[in-house]
Amino acid sequence: MKRRVDRGSTDPTLGRAFLAAVHGLTKPPGDPEAAEAVDELVARFDVLLEQGGRMLQLLLVDGEARIGGIALELDSATFGMVADLTTVLGAVGVGGVTLTKGFRRAQWEAFAAELRDSIAAGANRFQKENHRDIVVHGGGGLRGPTATDPELVALQLLRALLEGAQGILLAREADQAPPVRPLRRLVQDVVDAVRLRGGVFEALTTVRDRGTPLDAPRLRAAVAIDVIGFGLHVGLGNRDLSTLAVAALLRGREAPTAYPGLGGEAMALTLCVRETAAARAGRDAGVPARMLAAAEVYRELTAGSTPRMAPFEALRRMVAGEIPGVAPEVARVFQDYKGAHPVGSSLDLSDGTAAVVVARGSASAGPGAPTVARWAPGSPPTDARLDLATSPGVRLTGPSKTLPGVPDLITVAPPAS
Repeated sequence: MKRRVDRGSTDPTLGRAFLAAVHGLTKPPGDPEAAEAVDELVARFDVLLEQGGRMLQLLLVDGEARIGGIALELDSATFGMVADLTTVLGAVGVGGVTLTKGFRRAQWEAFAAELRDSIAAGANRFQKENHRDIVVHGGGGLRGPTATDPELVALQLLRALLEGAQGILLAREADQAPPVRPLRRLVQDVVDAVRLRGGVFEALTTVRDRGTPLDAPRLRAAVAIDVIGFGLHVGLGNRDLSTLAVAALLRGREAPTAYPGLGGEAMALTLCVRETAAARAGRDAGVPARMLAAAEVYRELTAGSTPRMAPFEALRRMVAGEIPGVAPEVARVFQDYKGAHPVGSSLDLSDGTAAVVVARGSASAGPGAPTVARWAPGSPPTDARLDLATSPGVRLTGPSKTLPGVPDLITVAPPAS
C-alpha cells in the first residue's frame, strides 16, 4: 500500500499568511508590512500547533502557490506575490519552504538574513544548522506567471477582475460601499498587463457563444477591458485608465458619497461614474465618460442584449448615430481602436469555410488581415489559428452568412461563490 506523504496543513488562510511572510523577505529590512506578515504567520502557526498540526509547507510550482500540496486560489494580491517569488526565489535555486513543529520567530530572522544574502549573491547560501525547523526546498528554473505565459497571466487577472465585479454586486445587494481600494490595485495590474498583451484579454472577453448573454460580472469586466484598450489607443495615462476601468466595474450602481481609502482620487471616480450616466442619457459629459459610454454600449449590443448584434454592425450603427447615448465622434475613434474586423467577428473565407476573428492583424499587415479560427458549418470549431496576413491563398470574403453565432473557444472559470 502506498504511503501518503504528509505535507502538513492545507488551510488557505494560514497558507496566505505564510506566502505573505515569505514575500515580505523580498522587501528591505524593517519594512512594516513585512514585519506584520511575520507576526501573523507566527500567531497562526502557534494556533496550528495547539490544534495538533505539525508542519506547514509552501511550494511554488508552475505559477501556483501550493500549501500542503493544494494550490491556493489566486486573487490579485496572491497572484502578484507568486509572480514575484517565482522570479526571486527561482533565481537562487529555492522552490519552497516548510515550517516544522519547533519553528520559532528567532529562526525566521536567521532564515531572512540568509535569504537576503542568497538574493544578493545570486546563489543558495542557506545553512541548515541555523534554522533546523525551517526546511528550504530546491527548485531553480521555476515556471511562473511571467510575460512568456500571457494566457496564464490574463486568465488569472481576468478571474480576479470577475471576482471584483462580483464583490461590487454583493456590496450593492447588502447596501454597502463597494470594496474599491483593493479593486484599484487590481485594476492597475490589469492595465499593465493589457498594455503588453491586450489582444489576449480582448479574446478572453469576446470570443464566446453569442447565443447566451453575458452575466453581470462578466459584462462589467468586459467593459473594463475594452475601456482600458480604448484609453491606451488614445494615449491616456495610468491614473485616467485606472479611473475609467474602476468606473466601468462600478457602473449600474449609484455612486456613494465616499470611497473609503481613495482620498483625493475618489472625486475623479465619482465624477466619472456620474458623467457616464449623463452621457448615456444624452446629456453633456466629459470625454472620458463618453469613452466609457461607448465601450458600455458596444458590449451591451454584442454580448448583453437580445437580439445581439455582430461587432461590425454594432460599430456601424454607433458611428452612424443610430444608438442613443453614444457620441458619433467618440464612436468613430472607438471603431478605429476595434479595427475593421473586431475580435469576435464571424467571417466567411474564400476556401468555403467560416471563421471567427481571434486577434486583430498588425498595422503593417493591413486592415483586412486578422488572425482567425476556422469553423466549417456543421463541424466543431477547430483550435488551429490561421493568420490571414501570412496565408495568401486564403482571403476573407465578408461577414459570415453561414455562421451567425460564435463558438465558445475560450472559457474562464466563474468567480467563487
